[in-house]
Amino acid sequence: MAAAWRLGGVDLLVSNASALGAEPLVRLEELPVDGLRRALEVNAVAALGLVQEALPLLRASGAGR
Repeated sequence: MAAAWRLGGVDLLVSNASALGAEPLVRLEELPVDGLRRALEVNAVAALGLVQEALPLLRASGAGR
């Protein structure tokens, strides 16, 4: 984030990571719990962390107001 501050901030954030599709699709009863945990970590938890880190920069930019 230090680089973003030095380069003038952030006006837009795109969170486009996805763990789905990295493994073959399987029936629900065959889905390993660790696979679901990985998907949730990448698709939800990581996205939340990214937004939380970027919020001060986005608010400071005034974009979208």
